[in-house]
Parts: sequence; structure tokens; C-alpha cells
Amino acid sequence: MFGRAKRSTCGAVVVAAGSGTRMRLGADKSGTPINKVFLEVGGMPILAHTLRAFESCRSIDEIVVVTRGCDIPLCKQLANEFGITKLTNIVCGGATRQESVRIGLAELSEGCYLAAIHDGARCLVRPEDIAAAAAAADESGAASLGVLCSDSLKRVDENGMITEDIDRTLAYRVQTPQVFVREQIIAAHELAAAEGFMATDDCGVAQHAGIRVRMVDAAGYNIKITTPDDLELARALLGGEEG
Repeated sequence: MFGRAKRSTCGAVVVAAGSGTRMRLGADKSGTPINKVFLEVGGMPILAHTLRAFESCRSIDEIVVVTRGCDIPLCKQLANEFGITKLTNIVCGGATRQESVRIGLAELSEGCYLAAIHDGARCLVRPEDIAAAAAAADESGAASLGVLCSDSLKRVDENGMITEDIDRTLAYRVQTPQVFVREQIIAAHELAAAEGFMATDDCGVAQHAGIRVRMVDAAGYNIKITTPDDLELARALLGGEEG
């Protein structure tokens, strides 16, 4: 089933539906919270960096963006401006990230054997790392980018007091994209929705359905821009004026 000689077709679902409350951006004139993916880093919007990485990755055949309804026109404009030719659809997301992913997966072509799910705010992802995750999923059925933990890990109690050390030898900081056989991850999301199961990422949704996920080492600084400090770090890494 897996490990075929010819590369499998892979579609990407890029989730960009969050309001970025931890970024403390406030709201526009209509009172709508500002979407952080349109902030500029390194001379272009965060989402443009993300989409260009998937556009240039040969393992990706099509892209679906999931965003807020009010941001669909901005996403269309951005895709046209930055030449995102693999974009096939921009759809309105749901109330949660998990629901947004499920909506995005439904928009991928049936011809896509694999589905790569990615956070739009991870704009530093490298095309070669995307390809590595897709290749691993093609071989084993599911894969995620991640980085081995280098810091010491501690478990604490409800008062914040350290109770024990955690072995970091096999501990990873999980990133995206997370890549799955499209039909299997769709079924896993449908099961999670039916059972009211909520996970912190799509690996959790897959594991809930009994799917084993391979971890793939990411070589680059694939951080998720969530806070103002993350934004400054991304600007520095991308050579922006603030860096």
C-alpha cells in the first residue's frame, strides 16, 4: 500500500483562520480581530511566505487555504500577487482549528492520495522539509515534522512545583506539516467529530483513530508565530528591518 516507486499526489490544507489573540493586534474599523497571517515579515505577509514554500515544493500538487470568511478576498489578492498557482480553493473555516481542518480536507481533490495539513503561521517552513514529511507519509502512512527537545523537561504539580524529571531522549516538539493518507485522515476527523474528541493537533486526531504517525526531523526554524516575540524572531531570521 505504501512505499510506491512513483510519488503519490499530495494536496495541502493551510489553516489560517485564527484571530491571533495572543499577538494582541486588536481589531479593524469594523471591530473584527486582525488576522496575524497578514502581518509582514521579511517584506511580505506571513501567509505569503507559507504559501510560497508549498508552491515551490515539488511534492505538493494543490493547495487549499482555510481562513475566516472576511479574509477570503485578502487571501485571493495575496495568492494573485505572489503567484500561488497551485491554489485551488479558499474556504471559510469553522469554530475550532479541528473543524477548520475537516472543512479543508473535504475540499481536496479525490485524486490526492496524501493530505498535508499545515499551520499558516508557520511561515519559515522549508520546501525540502515539506517534501521529507510527504515522503515519509507515502512510505508509512502518516508523518509529522518535529524537533528533538534539547531543554531539560520537568513535570510540575498544580502549584507549579517540580515533581519529576521527564526523559527528553525521545521527546519531540511537534510541528507541521503533518501528512496523512487523505481518506484515512478524513475518516479520523469524522470519528473525532462524532465522538466529540478534541486534540491539540492532527496527529492526535489520527492517533485517536488508531493511526501510527512517524516523526520526521525538521532542519529549519519552523516556528509558529503566536506571540509578538515570535514575530520579532521571524523578522530577524528572514532578514527584515526589525532583525
